[in-house]
Amino acid sequence: MDVANQLVAQGQFTILKQPLGFIKVLQWIFAIFAFSTCGSYSGMLKFSVECKNRSESDLGIEVEFEYPFRLHQVYFDAPTCKGGSKDRLFLVGDYSSSAEFFVTIGVFSFLYSMAALAVYCFMLEKYRENNKGPRILELHNA
Repeated sequence: MDVANQLVAQGQFTILKQPLGFIKVLQWIFAIFAFSTCGSYSGMLKFSVECKNRSESDLGIEVEFEYPFRLHQVYFDAPTCKGGSKDRLFLVGDYSSSAEFFVTIGVFSFLYSMAALAVYCFMLEKYRENNKGPRILELHNA
């Protein structure tokens, strides 16, 4: 507990009130929302199959899917309207690479903003005295 108290005592948390730190706090919050909303998403598709013979109809078919959206692996049994047999049908599409890429970028953004906040709060003097980082960005933008 003493180590945590010393770290908090050494930190300069006034940087969080300045744009340099405030933007990183916002980036950290948005990164949490980005990967958590996609990573925990689940949905449901509801539809019905109506046959001429009403006894063969199924008016309440529900198909559930979730992250990482490999829809080609999700199946449901639908009536064929040919005497009580059912066909196993699969959804179309594999959107897992896009969803996993989005979550990965969100996690990397979260980790970057945490590291930047730690540097701003605990090593601000060294950050300002060593201006190689800002100069690299300045040369890159020129």
